Amino acid sequence: MDQVCFYRLKTVIKKSGTIENSDRLFHACPRYRKSSHCNHFRWVEDDEYEGLDGAKGDVKTDAEIESDVVVLNHNLSWRMMSLEAEVKALRMQLYFGLIVVIVVVMIMFMFFSAK
Repeated sequence: MDQVCFYRLKTVIKKSGTIENSDRLFHACPRYRKSSHCNHFRWVEDDEYEGLDGAKGDVKTDAEIESDVVVLNHNLSWRMMSLEAEVKALRMQLYFGLIVVIVVVMIMFMFFSAK
């Protein structure tokens, strides 16, 4: 069952960094650690945690998600650059093809007009 914070937003699962509760998971407001959050906090119970889309290892922490986002951004920017290069190459081919067509038409025009 999805948890909601006091703002009625779907909570996120975070991992505790304290010595007393090292690596223990908890539900928090998605705005947690930002200037405007509602202070919602609730420990994830072990039996509830087992029911979350698979085993415990499947739930990612914020750092892991941010790492995934960095990798996805890198892959996306690389793909965008390669697509831009491909578009530039196709544009150059188009210009070259147009120039060839214009030159051929001019030569044919000169050849047929000379007769």
